[in-house]
Amino acid sequence: MEIYNKVSDIPASSIHVPVELKLDDLEKMINEQVGNLLLSQGDNISGPNDDFDIRIEKSGDIELEIQGSDINIKVPLDLYIWKDIGLTIVKGEGELELFFLTDYKITEDWELNTKTTIDKYVWKKKPVVKLGFVNIPIKSIANKLVERSKETVAREIDKQLQDNFALKEYLVPTWQKLQEPIKVSDDYDAWLKVVPEKVGMTPIVTTNRKISTTLVIETDAKVILGGFKVDTTLLPLLPFTEIEKAHDAYHLRLKTAIPYTAAEQLAKKELIGQTFEDGGRTVTVKDIKIFGRKDEVVINTVFSGSYEGSLYLIGKPGYNAKEEMLELKNLDFELKTSNFLHKSMAWLFQKGLKKKLRESLRLPIGDKKKEWKKVIEEQLANLEIPSNIKMTANIDDLNIQEIFVAEEAVLLLVTSKGKLRLDIQDLEILNGR
Repeated sequence: MEIYNKVSDIPASSIHVPVELKLDDLEKMINEQVGNLLLSQGDNISGPNDDFDIRIEKSGDIELEIQGSDINIKVPLDLYIWKDIGLTIVKGEGELELFFLTDYKITEDWELNTKTTIDKYVWKKKPVVKLGFVNIPIKSIANKLVERSKETVAREIDKQLQDNFALKEYLVPTWQKLQEPIKVSDDYDAWLKVVPEKVGMTPIVTTNRKISTTLVIETDAKVILGGFKVDTTLLPLLPFTEIEKAHDAYHLRLKTAIPYTAAEQLAKKELIGQTFEDGGRTVTVKDIKIFGRKDEVVINTVFSGSYEGSLYLIGKPGYNAKEEMLELKNLDFELKTSNFLHKSMAWLFQKGLKKKLRESLRLPIGDKKKEWKKVIEEQLANLEIPSNIKMTANIDDLNIQEIFVAEEAVLLLVTSKGKLRLDIQDLEILNGR
């Protein structure tokens, strides 16, 4: 009878990918995108009775610092003020430093929302209008200068951050590529299928002028032999999840399914049609059926000839680490079958059949582990990520950790640990320039 134990829950593979960006590169991008001119000639900032025109320019680079969920931004400005009074044009200049706080949040839909507000401002040189030999302070428009400047700069900072960090746009192609079934072995018609179950990021932190976060993906990763039910479904990008803590490594738990139908095909190639004989008695292997019983595998061998019917052998799947072989350990005839053989047919089966079945169902795993590891490395190397993002991968050897007898297949839990890393090197490419 087919009897199956419940396979204990196998934890998902947990892939933690540190992502790093130099703060200097982000500053460079924002300075290039914002430009020097922030408020152009002719923009009126005051009432009809006090209609000075102004021009506001950056006097130096915008500087960034990140603390927790806030981005601190310093913007140095030069202010040029003038007014045509008929006989002459009176002019004034000022120097101002604006300090902003940008609060950011990643939505469930992977959109970056930012809210930039002014934190404080410092006049390095208060604006005055020169009229002949007299300098007239323009206190009445000073606050309006600040208000206009902070609105213009804050709006531009929010625009640049949101336009240049379209997270969803960069993630979706990689997300889809990750899920496509990959053939990892022609010999066994084996396919790798990754099904993501959760994705998120840790809060952004800055250390030594480097912005760091960790992308965390939990997946159900499977290798399926015999092309057995290869699922080509691609899931849409899962909602963003904020992850409190992460480490810098991944833990791959690869569920490798060897369907009983695939094992049957291997055995049939070796045994179907083989004839065993002794004296005038002969039997021929007509069919082989394989199924599970608790933690063991049952082989039903069907014969024709001097004996018409089935004989059952039972073995427990195990991994021979020395030879790197998956095999059926203690393979022997089932008790009733064994009693029958001892009584009437021991001459035929006790040696040849059992040995041939054991050999036909040995699977070399060593070379396949190397093959799977190579395919996984190639899959990571060929992910569709922007050319300015450098991925480095350090993948440990794959190890057989546990074996389960499931309803439709023998499951191998293949584990590996290693490290992945993403470095964003050129934001101009990320910006589509």
